[in-house]
Amino acid sequence: QVFSSPKLRVHIQARQRLNKRNSNHQAMGNKCGSSAPQEPKITVCVQSAQNLPGTDWFPGTDRFLYFGVGADVGGEELFKSQQKKNVVDPVWNEECELPSDTPLKFTVFQADADGKADIIGCATLDLPALGATEFNGELPLEMEGNPSGSVLTLKAKSGDTYPTEQGSEFKVSIDNPKKKAL
Repeated sequence: QVFSSPKLRVHIQARQRLNKRNSNHQAMGNKCGSSAPQEPKITVCVQSAQNLPGTDWFPGTDRFLYFGVGADVGGEELFKSQQKKNVVDPVWNEECELPSDTPLKFTVFQADADGKADIIGCATLDLPALGATEFNGELPLEMEGNPSGSVLTLKAKSGDTYPTEQGSEFKVSIDNPKKKAL
């Protein structure tokens, strides 16, 4: 291009850089105040696991238990917990934020000191199929599609507070007509 004055040339070059920068920002999307829809999320707190099998673990050897959460068992993990060393019933109490519009597969792993990991149980939390937005309870763990007798205790919330625990106490009243007659 031919520019008639140095000031005009500097002005045009600055305008071109600004236009290029604006088009790059539009291509990347507006991170702040974006109008793009947010993926619905839930907060999940995995509290513990009970009655896990002691496969390949003997006292005196190291055993590391952890869980992963993903869309598929053993697939890409959306979250991975801290490892708990040499325990039978691990307590994690770990929170993570996960998508709420898909079934979540929880996989409990056992790893040895060499880092070799084996799956020792899997459970699925499918809130969309239940028509629910929260959960507080136990999920039975399975191994190869069969119940293992182990459970994963967790709670999930879509708002600010977790749902209350489902109590194990209940009240029964029996109407006894013979007692009324006395």
